[in-house]
Amino acid sequence: MTERNATAYLQRVLRLNPLFEAEKVIAERKRFLGIVDLGEAAAAENQELRTKVSRKINQIRGAFWTGGAERLQRQLSSLPVDKFPDLKATVERLLRVLDIRPEFPQLLDHPSTVKGIFSAFKDAATASRKEAARIRQATLPKVNSSNRRRRAYKMARRVKRQFPELYELDRQWWDHLLRMKPSRLQRPVELIGMRDNMSSLDATLLGLFLWGVLLVVLTVSGFVAYEILAFVMDGS
Repeated sequence: MTERNATAYLQRVLRLNPLFEAEKVIAERKRFLGIVDLGEAAAAENQELRTKVSRKINQIRGAFWTGGAERLQRQLSSLPVDKFPDLKATVERLLRVLDIRPEFPQLLDHPSTVKGIFSAFKDAATASRKEAARIRQATLPKVNSSNRRRRAYKMARRVKRQFPELYELDRQWWDHLLRMKPSRLQRPVELIGMRDNMSSLDATLLGLFLWGVLLVVLTVSGFVAYEILAFVMDGS
């Protein structure tokens, strides 16, 4: 401890108001005396460990679909996540997905599979909760026609029947797709919409056609009326 350090310490402390800044005064005193706060040290150590574990989880995610199953399982099982409930839940989910990983290519090869929905489901399976929610929200608006809703419904029904473990992995997602079954009345409604959305060119042509029909009718009517009048005159 040098005189210079002591002077700097006194200058810092004298600027503080002990009535309102008592914690800062105590912190300055601890730092000057070299006293380590075990609580702060433990918190810093935990944060450093959490950062390392999170980084390792992201690395495992990057190799999840191509890496060896046994190796990935060892890596996930060895992570020290007991102090971090959210990271522990992430590891448990990744282990669960790893157990049923062989079913993903089977689903992909099935004729009823919609590639866009499958890709979203696969990405969400290993993503964080926040990222998985973003993926789902970005995918649903794309299922915006009766044909796409019908295909999504058929795929979800197939998953529920033939791939129950994949269904349980994201049950809420598949149930949402199952509620997309198109109504029988939807097709006529779409046809009406197509008629209402007729282009201006088609409307113009239709108008010209109707005017032509009207002129023909008027011409024929006039000719018939003239013949009737001539017949009457001749008879008289």
